[in-house]
Order: sequence, then structure tokens, then C-alpha cells
Amino acid sequence: MSRPPGPRLAVSVGAWRDGRVLLVHRKRPPLAGLWTFPGGHVELGEAVEDAARREVLEETGLHVTITGAPLVHEIVTRDTAGAILSHHVLLVYAAHAATGDPVAASDAAAADFFTPEAAAGLASTPRLDYFIAETGARLMAGRRS
Repeated sequence: MSRPPGPRLAVSVGAWRDGRVLLVHRKRPPLAGLWTFPGGHVELGEAVEDAARREVLEETGLHVTITGAPLVHEIVTRDTAGAILSHHVLLVYAAHAATGDPVAASDAAAADFFTPEAAAGLASTPRLDYFIAETGARLMAGRRS
């Protein structure tokens, strides 16, 4: 088994509108069948905020306005012997979603807005509840300042 080339940089976006957060239902591995924020890998030479906006647009057809610095989350997966299978550094952004209805595209099977309470009942990626709370709080804090 070959060793992964190194950590991969990825972005994810908690995009909000009217107290509801945009989620996508993944149709392909990894994370197939789970609800999560739109996101994906940063391309070589691409600015991370540009990658975040691109991923939301590709997966949902919506434009977003990024607000503030990202949260940083590392995901390391290992096999049963402890060997590293993958290592991702994920930048999680808070954003405001533009008007319009989301349309599932790219690797999303579905896309929709959910209240945090409704999202809590979905089969979702690890720590999504934390990132929903944090991105929502960051947007609210930005409105007060």
C-alpha cells in the first residue's frame, strides 16, 4: 500500500439565509449518503475563498458571500493497522447565501436549507452540528459589530 502524498487542503461552507443553513446530501464517496456543508478540494493555484465559493456554486448553483476567517478542522483516516489512509485540512467558512433555490449538482444528490434543529435529525458528517452552530454564531456576531 502506498503512502498518501501528504495532507490535502479542502474547504467547506456553512451558508446561511433567514436562519437556515444550506446542506447537501452527498451521492459519491467519501461521505456518500450523508448530509454536510457544500465543499471540496482546493485546486492548485486557487485562493481558498475562491475555492469555497466555487464549491458551493458547483454543488448548489448558489452564490455566497464569505464572512470572516475560517475554522480549521483536520481529518485523518487510518486503516485497522493504524496506517494513514488520508489526511485533510479543512477550512470551514461562514457565508451568506444569495437568493434563489438550491439545485443539487456535481456530487450532491440533494441540496436544501434547514433550521439547525431540523439538521440535527439528519444522518450527517461528524461534527456537522458543531460547525452549524459555529458558522451561525459567526454570522450573528458580524451583524452586531
